[in-house]
Amino acid sequence: MRWMGTDFEFDEQIDPEQERCFSVKKNQKWENHLPTKSTFKSVRRLILQTSPPAGFSFLIPANHQRPWTPRAGYACVYKYWFNNCSLRWPLPEFLTTYCSRQKIALGQYTANGIRILVTLTVLAAQLGIKMSVHLFEELTTPSITLKTWFFYGKMVPKYNVITGKPSKVNFWNQPYFYVKINEASFEDPLEILNGYFNANIDRLSKWSQGGSQSFLEEVEAIRTLSHQHWPDISKSRIQAALNRINRAETAAEVPSLSRRQRMGKLNLASLPSYTDTIVTPVHGHGSSGGSGKGFKCR
Repeated sequence: MRWMGTDFEFDEQIDPEQERCFSVKKNQKWENHLPTKSTFKSVRRLILQTSPPAGFSFLIPANHQRPWTPRAGYACVYKYWFNNCSLRWPLPEFLTTYCSRQKIALGQYTANGIRILVTLTVLAAQLGIKMSVHLFEELTTPSITLKTWFFYGKMVPKYNVITGKPSKVNFWNQPYFYVKINEASFEDPLEILNGYFNANIDRLSKWSQGGSQSFLEEVEAIRTLSHQHWPDISKSRIQAALNRINRAETAAEVPSLSRRQRMGKLNLASLPSYTDTIVTPVHGHGSSGGSGKGFKCR
């Protein structure tokens, strides 16, 4: 189905040949991956609540399909990300870039990881910092559950400013659906990899090893934040920050994402004032620059 901004219409017919085959790996446990519990009615309700841009299209997986078998041109997402973690459309560029650099499917990303991602984005915005894939990689370390191949970026202990989030969320991965890869769903559709799950993640070098002074100042500003309690990160606070971030325009594009590339600079004067819209802003911190665009629950 396609969302036209105010109502739904039937999307184009999909050739059955576009359907992916199962990608079963040796020694992988599949019993935790069940058919979706999503229905057209439940996804329609989610779309009405989250208001994606016009042109957003989705499919409900058939009983034999799983998160790693989306149709060609589609990606798997989970309702829990939006209902309980406050993620919004279009999905941020730095999330898809991060998945691409780790060589994982978007459908491998967990709910607690999305909580971390959203919270860091809001906290960075409160400091006048636009979250980028470089900054996110510096603050987190990749982690994967070998039993399920679910993945998330967990906080590096010395940067862990988030408390109060559930350590485990049951059944978050059962209501899932497929979204069409286009600009209504993703800030950068070109960064989406195929849907196959991958357990061979890359542990990339930390950007602080060769980062600019402004980048190091951004990292330090986030590190010095007092602990933020997840239940206090209200939906209105998150939505206000995400709306501002989505409208912000950077003065420079993200540099090439080679591991040795240094950060570019972001003209923070061109960004809106997040403290005008976010509840209980953090005071006493700031940054002179940054780079990049954009934005795991076991």
